[in-house]
Amino acid sequence: MLLLIVFALLTLVGTILYLIHPDERARLLQAALERTKGAVGQVRADGAAPDPLQDLLLGRTKWPFVAPLLIAACAGAG
Repeated sequence: MLLLIVFALLTLVGTILYLIHPDERARLLQAALERTKGAVGQVRADGAAPDPLQDLLLGRTKWPFVAPLLIAACAGAG
């Protein structure tokens, strides 16, 4: 049931993105990126004292991708 709801939402969003003007689509993408960067910056700023290991990991890996892939695989298998 959850998979059907996710599929329906993705189909709806895809249809809306297809139908809107390309300039509006670019503006929407830019606004989403700015909000995402702001949220990530706020989460990082709210943390405790700076951790040297965390700083090293953030410097080496700009975009973590393994954990989200594992979460998606577990969610898809369920």
